[in-house]
Amino acid sequence: MGGPLRRKNAPERAASTTTLTMSVAPSAISCFFEMLGNFSFGDYFKSDAIPWAWELMTESWGFDGDQLWVTVHKTDDEAEAIWHEQVGVPMERIQRLGDKDNYWQMGETGPCGPCSEIHIDRGRGIRA
Repeated sequence: MGGPLRRKNAPERAASTTTLTMSVAPSAISCFFEMLGNFSFGDYFKSDAIPWAWELMTESWGFDGDQLWVTVHKTDDEAEAIWHEQVGVPMERIQRLGDKDNYWQMGETGPCGPCSEIHIDRGRGIRA
């Protein structure tokens, strides 16, 4: 105990009728999902956080890596390279999106920056 906060996570239940449906699954009507925010205050960076997220999804939770798609901010070459070169996600399953979809900010003057997300594609046979 004591000392400054170095790591924080924030689970958030969310429902979307536009964000995910417009960017990832245009044929879907709506979706319910869990967002898991992962924040570091100078303790670790993308080169650690991205592989940890993949490990959580594929090894801890057992999702099939072949069904996972990744989004990065359109200017974030570093995150794209880590997803592809370090984690092994094929380039065709990495999508670059703009500020509306892959830039996180907390209010007008709070913390902010490009973000990366993992999406599950369960296939065409899944109905909304």
